[in-house]
Amino acid sequence: MVKAPPKDAFFHCFRDDDPELIICADAYFKKVRQSFEQAKESILICGWSLNLDIIMGDDGATMEDVLFSIPEDIEIKILIWDYPIFYVGDRDPFLALNIALQNRRNVSFKRFDFHPLMSSMHSKMVVVDDSELFVGGIDLDLGRRDGEYNKASDPIRVDKSNKDFKPFRDYALHFKSQAVKSFSTFFNQLWHSQQDQQSEISSSTSTGEGNVFFARTIPKFKDNPQERSSFKMHKWLIENAQKYIYIENQYLTSEKIVDLLIEGLKRKDGPEVVIVVSYGKMPLIEKVSMGALLTDYVQRLVENDPYNRLKIYTLFTGDKNDREYVKIHSKCMLVDDKYLKIGSSNINNRSMDFDYELDALVTGPKVLEFKSRIFKTLLGYGEDIEIHESIIETFEDARERFNKIVEVKDILKEKSVLVEYKDYLPLDKKEMTFFERAGQIFITKKSFVKMHLKLVLGLAMLVLAIAGAFMIRPEEVRIIVNTVVSSLDVQSSLVLMAIFFVAYTILGSMFFPLNAYIFLCGAYFSMGQAFSLAIAGALSVAGISYWFGALFEKDIHAESKIEKVNQLKRLLKSNSLLTLVFLRIVPIAPYPLVNVICGKFRVGFKKYMLGTFIGVVPGSATLIFLEKQLIDLVQAPNLYNAAILVSIGIVFFLAIRFVKRRMSA
Repeated sequence: MVKAPPKDAFFHCFRDDDPELIICADAYFKKVRQSFEQAKESILICGWSLNLDIIMGDDGATMEDVLFSIPEDIEIKILIWDYPIFYVGDRDPFLALNIALQNRRNVSFKRFDFHPLMSSMHSKMVVVDDSELFVGGIDLDLGRRDGEYNKASDPIRVDKSNKDFKPFRDYALHFKSQAVKSFSTFFNQLWHSQQDQQSEISSSTSTGEGNVFFARTIPKFKDNPQERSSFKMHKWLIENAQKYIYIENQYLTSEKIVDLLIEGLKRKDGPEVVIVVSYGKMPLIEKVSMGALLTDYVQRLVENDPYNRLKIYTLFTGDKNDREYVKIHSKCMLVDDKYLKIGSSNINNRSMDFDYELDALVTGPKVLEFKSRIFKTLLGYGEDIEIHESIIETFEDARERFNKIVEVKDILKEKSVLVEYKDYLPLDKKEMTFFERAGQIFITKKSFVKMHLKLVLGLAMLVLAIAGAFMIRPEEVRIIVNTVVSSLDVQSSLVLMAIFFVAYTILGSMFFPLNAYIFLCGAYFSMGQAFSLAIAGALSVAGISYWFGALFEKDIHAESKIEKVNQLKRLLKSNSLLTLVFLRIVPIAPYPLVNVICGKFRVGFKKYMLGTFIGVVPGSATLIFLEKQLIDLVQAPNLYNAAILVSIGIVFFLAIRFVKRRMSA
């Protein structure tokens, strides 16, 4: 007997006795193209991204060729996430223009931004003629197209200019039913929400009768009916599993989901758990963020497996001498041969609470057939895979025969030192980038006003510092200072440096920003003088604030200022030098506040000062250098300075593009 999920774990359901599982994007693009070409009334596309240059068949036809050959009496609506500027590196910035230039009255295009700042439209949904529905994790975008076996050097893994893609694995489900009309309604609710900038989304009204159940995430924003049925569906599947849980997902960084899996592993009669996740060779930025978290959670799971019912793998293609890791973009879960979940939700906090997501759960006899296809394509290259009662035995047997999978624990990177500081990294209390985390606080008006004022004040200080460097020369500063403090005779830069130093020693201890002081030093002194003065001021304030914290430790209630102070205390005591360097390089709290906290906890003073020095030097030098180049370019333009700034701009653009690639979800 297959139980239906509870009503809070889905928002809609219907019956479809013959759903279709689509494995990987080559098959998906071809199937979508077929539906497009057979459309009679309407085509609705909702997604995270879209590119008109994707190849949608063996004949080389692109999305542009297919879409704009459709008769003009068929309505086409395209709703794609209005992404931030730092995502532009891998997108077509002229998508809207290219569509408009086609001059097709039946084609409407909108960018979706009806969501909290830095949230996204992450659902992937295509509806054709109110009777066909595609749901899954595959966007109609570049870099996705791959065959279902993810073979090495597959010739289909190229774009129209023959640029190679990396191996890419994902799934979609295809439904044909009159009940699909409800998803046309849902699409139009999203469409009108964007158009009118007010929520048109209706709450769940499903009766629970059917064999296909749909869950979603609707973020808290304006008057949206906030919904977390995707998380509740995941939770219900894990808690009710009896024989096994199979998860194939791009990420494994949701603490709540990991905790649920650990509860099952600790039960004596709990299910086997097999997880396939993206890992492979991670660049530094991903290792520090998602990779560091994955490392941490893999170790937690492995350490909480008392009955040896857990395996965590990653996938690669090619032989032993030519291994190429496959990007697991899947959002797939199989449970007990009864349930198959395919959708857009990653096992991370964003998908469970912050982005727009859409998942489909298929129940009944088709699940066993789908399981066989998934394991056959994942573990081999077309040969039959022996399915044992134990899925761990199934995977281990296939691993020995085909060598396509490897246990993550066997290739686990050396644990990044930054993993210990993940609670302080600006990553969604463990995951999101600073920009994404900042987006969440903009949901409330109070937080918005506070952050807005800080940003405005910080920008104003920076503008004033640079403007002062352009407009006021040191001689004029001397005149102003002599007027205010007549007893001082500023005749040399050394005396002026002393004034700056004393002023910051006083103001810095009262929370005057260190970066503002560094900018002021850069504006009025030479490179060497500015750097020396910046370091001297930083160390002076560090020492004064430290002893202030040590002297008044009982009166300082740090818990009201920094989260998880006890853990910070433990880290400072266990490795104060490394922790101090980290705290200076990654400014997670105001500089003087960290100084006071270190004094309160009586961190060793020598290590404290050394860690402060090592951590402050790189940022100070970089800020002053960039400021000097900008000032020189404005005051005395020349090709050399322009070339340096252009080079910095290019490096910055490439860095943003690189970060975007690593953040793609």
